[in-house]
Amino acid sequence: MWAEQSITGRANPAPIGGVIPLAMADAGTEMQVMTVKGKEDTKRFLETLGFTKGSEVSVVNRMGGNVIVRVKESRVAISQSMAAKILCCGKEQPAP
Repeated sequence: MWAEQSITGRANPAPIGGVIPLAMADAGTEMQVMTVKGKEDTKRFLETLGFTKGSEVSVVNRMGGNVIVRVKESRVAISQSMAAKILCCGKEQPAP
């Protein structure tokens, strides 16, 4: 099975059905939150930002160790370590 290539030229780490940390997602890739790991206060904090199971997210950019993420029609900046706690899968595309 061939690995799908991202625009960066490396294998896409989140094929549809595969689960990866949001910190590893390529910019612009539509993802869906599967679960949030970490301590209860960390989970609660991320949930207040909109990172809940089933929510659609995408990485907008990376700057100085932070990840800028689009979630629920907003953009938020979280640390790389926080983004690593958010497990996502590739969003299924509708059939043409």
